[in-house]
Amino acid sequence: MARRETRLAKLRATKVAIEDEAREKTTVKAERKTHDNDDNDAGIERAVPDKRAQRNFTDPESRMMKTNDGFHYAYNAQAVVDETSQVIIGTRVGTN
Repeated sequence: MARRETRLAKLRATKVAIEDEAREKTTVKAERKTHDNDDNDAGIERAVPDKRAQRNFTDPESRMMKTNDGFHYAYNAQAVVDETSQVIIGTRVGTN
C-alpha cells in the first residue's frame, strides 16, 4: 500500500512540474509578444502541456536526447583536455 501511495505522489508531483514548465513557456511567449507589439494586445494564452511531455522519475533534470540507438534520457557533457599532458582542465554538463 505504501508503494502505491509513493508512486501516486511522484506522479502528481511530476504532473505539477510539467504544468509549471508549460506555464513558464507560455509566460515567456506572452512577454515576447508584448514587446514585439506596440498595441500591447498580445492576449493571454492558456498554459497547456504538450501531450508528449515526459519526465524521468529517477533523474528529473535529464532530458530526452537523440542518440545513435534511439532516444534516451541523457545529458550533454563537454570536456576540455590539455593537449600535451592529456589532463582534463574544464568540463560542462548541460541538458541541451
